[in-house]
Amino acid sequence: MKRVLLLNPPYARPLMRDTFHPTAKSTLYLWHPLDLLIQSGYLRGFDVRLFDGVVDRRNGALDELLRDFRPDAVLSLVSFPSLEADMALLRRIKTEQHAVVFAVGDITYGEKEAFLERHPFVDGILPDYTSKAFAQFLRGETIRNGIWRDDGAIRSNADHEPIDYDTPRHDLLDLTRYYLPYWEPPFASAYTSHGCPAKCIFCVAPGWGAPRFREHDRVLDELESLRGLGVRKVFFRDGSFNQWARNTVSLCEKIAARFPDHFRFTTWFKPKPLSDEMAAAMKAAGFQYVHLGCETGSPDFLRRLGKDFAVEDVEPAVAMLHRHGIKVVGHFMLGLPGQTEYDNQLTARFLKKTRLDVISFSVFEYSYGIKIKKEPDGPVVADDRSIKRQLLSLYSTFYLRPRRWPRIWFFENWHHFLRFVPRALKYLFELRLYPKFKALE
Repeated sequence: MKRVLLLNPPYARPLMRDTFHPTAKSTLYLWHPLDLLIQSGYLRGFDVRLFDGVVDRRNGALDELLRDFRPDAVLSLVSFPSLEADMALLRRIKTEQHAVVFAVGDITYGEKEAFLERHPFVDGILPDYTSKAFAQFLRGETIRNGIWRDDGAIRSNADHEPIDYDTPRHDLLDLTRYYLPYWEPPFASAYTSHGCPAKCIFCVAPGWGAPRFREHDRVLDELESLRGLGVRKVFFRDGSFNQWARNTVSLCEKIAARFPDHFRFTTWFKPKPLSDEMAAAMKAAGFQYVHLGCETGSPDFLRRLGKDFAVEDVEPAVAMLHRHGIKVVGHFMLGLPGQTEYDNQLTARFLKKTRLDVISFSVFEYSYGIKIKKEPDGPVVADDRSIKRQLLSLYSTFYLRPRRWPRIWFFENWHHFLRFVPRALKYLFELRLYPKFKALE
């Protein structure tokens, strides 16, 4: 039985590399390496270990695992911000372990064959984190969606296959180490579809091709496995959980029938398509929160970003979800090229009147595969001081309203509240959520 290591490398600071969106770990949230979980579902029949250097930061922990486990093959997450350290580690593993080395991340998605040309010790890459190519390579099967070395030559194939992986190995992770602001651990990350029909110019998902969906029975089997592990909270990390209304309703009805009142769910969501039927089905399945990518309160700027809904669609969707007892987290962005002070003022006005339950801000940085181009006469991102002022101003605008206070209480218990407060204070005073990485040229 071949020994396979799925690796999220350690780094000088905590860094989540999965789903082609490298981001520094926040004090407010930390989720699982979804790419590696998906790949574990393709590796049935192998002896698999998973090392997540984001949560296991003990000195020598990875070296000890490599020495004891002696992997025959390694699939590692890599990212542009940490590339030098990632490749030094993989080169050392190749030299010491003589293992097959595959990589997956934003930079393999962006560079493709050029990545292998620059790193001759790497045996292959996954241009898509749902690809079966790593497992196919190890089994000697025909590779359908991957880039690999074959007798010194670089081969590639870009045929997308169904995402039909078996139940991921959630048991390989310490689920108590991951958290969200509104949930205490443990919770799990799952996936029901890949791709997104929207054309947002700041996101890599539009380049993934037509959306593909997992069979419902496989999703239900994964939930059954999580129930066996004692997990009651699940984050569906689809790019857009409700992109196909009929599929969303059907899946929720099956979850409600098989797991009545067991799970609580959250997911990424859009204001449309949405109906009373969908919201009712989601509530019956156990949905407690959804995350809306609102991005901005400026109608014109939202259109320019390529979103497939309007600012005016947000509040009706929030009201409908509230009627069914589902809370809504709104996500917004700052520092986007072309984003003006007036756009930020419109966002502030929107926050004063919206009934979103929780808000979150991200600061734009360039990544591989997005359509946004650099502004020739402006900075890559707004300067740190400006960003911090805007963040504090917008958070204050939303949260410092007495009528909002009853909805702010999302804590599961007082223990949860007391654990959250230090994280929130550290985030607000240090604002380390958005360290600047070197910009892509």
